[in-house]
Amino acid sequence: DYSVWRWNSNGEPIAKVGDFESCVTFVAWIPTSSSGGKRRDNSAREHFIVGFADGSLRFMNAATGRVDKVVEAAHVGAVTSVAFASDASTIATAGEDGVVKIWSLAGIQRSVLANIGKSIYVLLWGTESADMNGETILYSSGSDLVIKAINPSAKRQIKWKAHNGAVLCADWSRMSNYIVTGGEDGAFKVWDSYGLNVFSYEEGQHPITSIGFAPDGELFAVGSYLNLRICDKTGWTHCTDRVDGGSVMSLSWTSDGTQVVCGGGTGAVSVAQLIDRHMHWGNLNVTMTDSKKLVVEDVLTGAVEDLNHSDKVIKISIGYGFLIVCTTTQCVAYDVMRLKTPSSFDLRDAVITLAQTVKHFLIADCDQGLSVFTNDGRSVCNIKIAANIRPEMIGHQLVSIAPETVAVRDPANAKKILFFDSLSGKPIKGAEIVHELDILELKLSQNGTQSDRLIVFVDRNRDLNLSNLKGPTHKISTMTSSIKWHDTLSCLSAVSDGHLVTWYLPVVMYLDRDLLPDVKYTRDDGSQEFTRNDKIQDFSTTRINVRRGSDGALLTFGISPYPSLLFSHTANNDWELATRLCRFLDDRTLWSILAALAIKSSDLNTAGVAYGALNELDKVRYIDSVKKTAPPEGRQAAVAVFTRRADEAERILLQAGLVYRAIDMHIKLHDWERALALANERSSHIDTVLCKRAAFLEEMKMKETSEKFRHAASKITFDKADRKSV
Repeated sequence: DYSVWRWNSNGEPIAKVGDFESCVTFVAWIPTSSSGGKRRDNSAREHFIVGFADGSLRFMNAATGRVDKVVEAAHVGAVTSVAFASDASTIATAGEDGVVKIWSLAGIQRSVLANIGKSIYVLLWGTESADMNGETILYSSGSDLVIKAINPSAKRQIKWKAHNGAVLCADWSRMSNYIVTGGEDGAFKVWDSYGLNVFSYEEGQHPITSIGFAPDGELFAVGSYLNLRICDKTGWTHCTDRVDGGSVMSLSWTSDGTQVVCGGGTGAVSVAQLIDRHMHWGNLNVTMTDSKKLVVEDVLTGAVEDLNHSDKVIKISIGYGFLIVCTTTQCVAYDVMRLKTPSSFDLRDAVITLAQTVKHFLIADCDQGLSVFTNDGRSVCNIKIAANIRPEMIGHQLVSIAPETVAVRDPANAKKILFFDSLSGKPIKGAEIVHELDILELKLSQNGTQSDRLIVFVDRNRDLNLSNLKGPTHKISTMTSSIKWHDTLSCLSAVSDGHLVTWYLPVVMYLDRDLLPDVKYTRDDGSQEFTRNDKIQDFSTTRINVRRGSDGALLTFGISPYPSLLFSHTANNDWELATRLCRFLDDRTLWSILAALAIKSSDLNTAGVAYGALNELDKVRYIDSVKKTAPPEGRQAAVAVFTRRADEAERILLQAGLVYRAIDMHIKLHDWERALALANERSSHIDTVLCKRAAFLEEMKMKETSEKFRHAASKITFDKADRKSV
């Protein structure tokens, strides 16, 4: 009807913005850097762009109805799509003329990105890609999709056939980096950012006319004739519902991700509210029965408690004895034993990520960054990670909290992980990981102190990497699609290479990496049982719950209960009982766990028994020699060498004044340059290092090639008798 109306979230019209002479073909709000928080500039969210059938663009103010700028003849024929850069500073438009143009926010044309000669129905501003040297644009070409770089110097593009008919609609989530498409063939599909198919639904009877991701990227909505479908980001369907008003020609999510607004072919506007969300912890089930109401049920006693809130519920998390609920204006913390007396505080922006640990929980938003609170709602600290934060920088896959530690991927560098103290909010000194590839997901372990903290992360190649806060990084698996730490133990589970894999004690990589295969359990029935769409929901006690990607079914798998029993014995320093358990079960996995934990605690007697049971005789002999070493600092250094921590061993020996032992340790490790450097620093035993170096080269029939050793040897003379004496 050539008009634009403004509506509230309840589906009620506020006012008519304006009437126009040409048919309206596209309307889009100009986004802000926030996800929709209250403290953002409200005037910025009043502006929107309208595309018309005559090819013109209008920049308008929704509150006043004023036209701020008109771009005549932006396209030849109708404007079919408008897309915005992540920082809303640049606009891309497409039209029936088959041209993709780039504009400034002031409406000044900057460049023509593509000209394909036929109508473009889909145009999306994509995520940044290292392969494309920056940000990308996705557009349709009939049944094909094309991803092209904004940077003109990048010549590479990705093109693939998406549907059997024309691609009618698509969306690209910056949070999950997935692409969803709908076509004339009645199918909707999920793709990754390289055009590889993740999921396909091809049973539709009518064309898919609209599709769109929720702001957090975890859900997407699909609209067709008289039908609205809500799906998980991996494609399986949560629910479907009938929508009056003909085909759903357009849909949009509210900024809090709780409602979907649909525009029908008959002119009807429908508002759908997401309800019936479920969460569980222990014997408690939490169900969202209404936009503002939660029902908590104890399945053991049958007790039911209704929790009503004044605003719409956005985020829910339950664990460690607390239920955390975030609404549009408040965060409410419930002790599950005292649900009637919650604690609450006001929120300054819409919550992007909510994560819990034993004593604290973390809230991530675009206004405050990362905020840590106690489980009873008291503020602990605030962590500012960037000046201008966008939602995709603080998604749940890129932020993790553990007792005393917060980890986040650096917003300025996708290859770097930053660590902060969760009690003070300050960066942890010397703790930083810089990887060679972009990091897609990270998780902190929940057990132990900050010095015991481990982190796993998945990189762009889908390799699973393990590291501690200050140590080296090790790749422990490939083709990983989902990771989860145990909620109380140092156990790790992952869907990797088509299997469900559990590492009972990943820290063995830093104690005795030869034991890593022995502490690894792979569920294997002879086939690749799991797919990249299967996600681990939770990992507690001896159960792993996996959400199957094909249909959303929740599958439960068990692991051995004996490692957790062994952990409890060693935590109480009851090494005798731990050894008796291992002898009774005589399982190689348990002996390996016991050996690693004994080495970590410097219990050499138990370590010797465990390695003996594993038939590791060379390590038994070494441990026996360590037990005879004096003084105690020498034994500590020898254990550090055993766990491949030569730098720590050197520090222990030097602090104890055992300079010669430190130099001799490096000689035995064949770290000749460090041995010479340490001898020069301490001005002692330089001749010993040179003699042993010369004797080694003579035995190996090699010549000296190091300029440092040649220079040092030119100042000291010694004969063969000296070499034999050392």
